[in-house]
Amino acid sequence: MATNKIRYLYCAKTGIELIFCKNSTISYPLHNHVSVLTIGIILDGSVALTIDKETKVYRENETFAIFPYVPHSISARDRYTLLSLCIDKNVVNPLNEFQMQNRIRKAQRLIHKTEAITEAALATGFYDQSHFIKHLRNM
Repeated sequence: MATNKIRYLYCAKTGIELIFCKNSTISYPLHNHVSVLTIGIILDGSVALTIDKETKVYRENETFAIFPYVPHSISARDRYTLLSLCIDKNVVNPLNEFQMQNRIRKAQRLIHKTEAITEAALATGFYDQSHFIKHLRNM
């Protein structure tokens, strides 16, 4: 008889965890994940995911998302293989970092054109010149 195999790969710098459950029969009772977005794909078998009293069965090659703080349960319908990507929004938010880099680059281009730091900062969404400089130093 095959046993449940679960592998966890976690990167503390990015706050991203990859979970690989192979040939599993584990069910998880009602719970939630604090600050964690979970995206899963069923590679084999099927599971029933219940969110807000609504149950949906996911089968091979189907994906699902579970948002932070949302109570949910997962029930094994048969043996399944599941790959989950869990992203902790409190560790690093790559989208915010990317957006900040773009705002700073745009402000820098404006400064080269106009030589007016305050106007460039305001035009790119910073509160004032010191707010812009603070973020520029952090990059």
